[in-house]
Amino acid sequence: MSINSTEIGPVIVENDILNTEDIENINIDKDNFFTSEDVPKDIRFDTLDEVENYFDEYGSRNGFDIVKYRMERNSKSQVHKRTFVCKFSGKYKSKKKIEATLKGIQKNTKTKKLSCPWHINLSFPKHSTKIIITTFINQHNHALVPKTQEFATKYRSFTDEALKEISLMTKHGNLTLTAQRNLLKARFQNLHFQDQDLANAIQKYKNVNKINNDASTLLTSLMQKKIEDLRWVVDFELDKENQATLKGIQRNTKTKKLSCPWHINLSFPEHSTKIIVTTFINQHNHALVPKTQEFATKYRSFTDEALKEISLMTKHGNLTLTAQRNLLKARFQNLHFQDQDLANAIQKYKNVNKINNDASTLLTSLMQKKIEDLRWVVDFELDKENRLTRLFWMSPDQVDL
Repeated sequence: MSINSTEIGPVIVENDILNTEDIENINIDKDNFFTSEDVPKDIRFDTLDEVENYFDEYGSRNGFDIVKYRMERNSKSQVHKRTFVCKFSGKYKSKKKIEATLKGIQKNTKTKKLSCPWHINLSFPKHSTKIIITTFINQHNHALVPKTQEFATKYRSFTDEALKEISLMTKHGNLTLTAQRNLLKARFQNLHFQDQDLANAIQKYKNVNKINNDASTLLTSLMQKKIEDLRWVVDFELDKENQATLKGIQRNTKTKKLSCPWHINLSFPEHSTKIIVTTFINQHNHALVPKTQEFATKYRSFTDEALKEISLMTKHGNLTLTAQRNLLKARFQNLHFQDQDLANAIQKYKNVNKINNDASTLLTSLMQKKIEDLRWVVDFELDKENRLTRLFWMSPDQVDL
């Protein structure tokens, strides 16, 4: 079949990684390499997005990070060739100045470039509707790191739902990074992130205003006392910004009995199927209290969903009553409760065990260092209950000694 040269035109090559040696010319030491799982030669893809999703999952499963390397477009700016490589591909080119090196005043620079030969070439033939694999070199010159998705930057990101949760915990709970990490791990078990990722997200939503002020807390407490004993006198005003000004506070001996005449009588006649009102005295000898549902014990209760949230915040976040109150008010705006109700619920779910131990944090930090620099040596053992029983590590400087 003849080819129309005017349609093909010049090829445009785009590199996503700069200053990298040509991966096709790397010499492979076949006696010292690691392989990942094979990719079927007859696999076909419909779109480039499908290709990227496939190899993102492939790299995550096999313990290494795959990055885009080279892309070729035809004269119509259509992509017809694509190359993916291991993150440790390429050869490091020193930018040191000779004078600085001789004087010893320039520090050594960290590099991830290990000339790893792993790469895969894909092609989108002109007269085909599928993307195919043309070359696949399945060899690494470095060890593969398990659970790469937990440490590699590429696989760490927050979903919209997780970001919404971080915003709520930051603005309404003013929670520490540790508390937010523990709650996110419990709520989104497949979410991968590091403390620095969370710190960046928290900073985005940081609310410098104090969420709960003393005047608001005092007013709530006084209204609670008034609903329990109507002889309390509480008078307040709100300004245009809905800020409270207390005008008068008076305390008397506790009692709820004021001989209030309000009552209603109902009857269920013997030969009737309906209940009827027989007497209704609609008179009170005391002022009526607005928003009774917020203070009267009868109207205060936690829904099953709210109790589940309290359990999570207590067991995994170990949050204070104030933080839990603010988060519950923000999450369940029609929920009515007092601090004592919340204190009772918290006590029910109280977890005295320390949620995050130092050994676990140390292991996570060391694995992060290893994924960034494979010269780190990290060795550990877990018992049957997945508890850390042995941990050994050496930094690159220690290894070189």
